[in-house]
Amino acid sequence: MILAEERRAALRSLLRKGGARTQDELRAALLADGIETTRPVLSRDLQTVGAAKLEGRYVLPEQDR
Repeated sequence: MILAEERRAALRSLLRKGGARTQDELRAALLADGIETTRPVLSRDLQTVGAAKLEGRYVLPEQDR
């Protein structure tokens, strides 16, 4: 079972690489890395890591890029 911090680290890595336009794209990318998640969990993780949508893509805050 993947711990929340491991899942969030993988999410941060994806966002640093260019992120995604939708949560479904992020979920698919996480799944390709072997990390299953639900939309509600992903939504909370995005809030926790401070991600926001900018120009149609999810991005991390400047200091975390």
